[in-house]
Amino acid sequence: MMKQGDHKWRKVLYEDQGVPDNYVDVSFLSEMEKNRFCRKYDFMDLVKSSVVLTQKFTALSLFCLLWWNLSEGGISPKLALTLSLQCSLLGYYIHSIMTSQTLNQVIHDFKTGVMLLCFTWFLSPVLRTLTHTISSDTLYAMSTFMGIGHLVFNDYGSSGMSVSNSVSFNMSVFMAVCLASRLESTLDTFTTVVLALQIFGLWPILRRPLLLHHSGHLRALTLITSVVVLYLFACLSWTAGMMYMVACVSVTFIFPALLVRMQPHKHNIHGPWDEAIVEDNSFDNKRL
Repeated sequence: MMKQGDHKWRKVLYEDQGVPDNYVDVSFLSEMEKNRFCRKYDFMDLVKSSVVLTQKFTALSLFCLLWWNLSEGGISPKLALTLSLQCSLLGYYIHSIMTSQTLNQVIHDFKTGVMLLCFTWFLSPVLRTLTHTISSDTLYAMSTFMGIGHLVFNDYGSSGMSVSNSVSFNMSVFMAVCLASRLESTLDTFTTVVLALQIFGLWPILRRPLLLHHSGHLRALTLITSVVVLYLFACLSWTAGMMYMVACVSVTFIFPALLVRMQPHKHNIHGPWDEAIVEDNSFDNKRL
């Protein structure tokens, strides 16, 4: 051990200071810091951020309800297709105003939409018979897995995880094709695929400028859509309606409240024992 009056101990390994290798001075713990990177959350900010997840969950629930009503004859495919196309035109009008699209861009988008509808219509007979050799239980299990994957891989704006919107969209389309193949008519199949393209493909495009410029209107629209989906679930089954309501309330309010409540109990320490971090940016990775 170092004695009184000896030279001051330094935290170095390249010189012999007359002490064991595991010796530390009393000043060693003076550099300890607690909760250096601990982030303080605000409840209302978390609620506003969680609305994105509620929107995606509501959109997936709405598609499943529409498919169920189409399969059970609760809604006419012509009526569903007409209403969905009207909503798409209204949404595109709002999107074109917010993004100030030119006439040439509008014409190009219109041609693309018509070509996509025609391509989907011609493929509908093939899609309807695509999975006849697969059992319904297997098909529903695959659809459930794809729906969960669509929620997991969706980009919610978080920088902490690597996600891909293309993977999320492809999984939703695969789910729609699996479910549409169990419908009776080609028109039902065509309507289901079109609904999937609108809900999972076009709605996120409209949601981005709404979130940027009119976040209040977007939250109000989410509330209205959630109430409509809750009513449809309640008409189908009170149990399903209660499960949907509990899921939305938990994601939007309960989980953020738990996060805020648990934040004061988070403790981590940082000090000289941490792994060294090189902060010199003078050397760039270049291809030799």
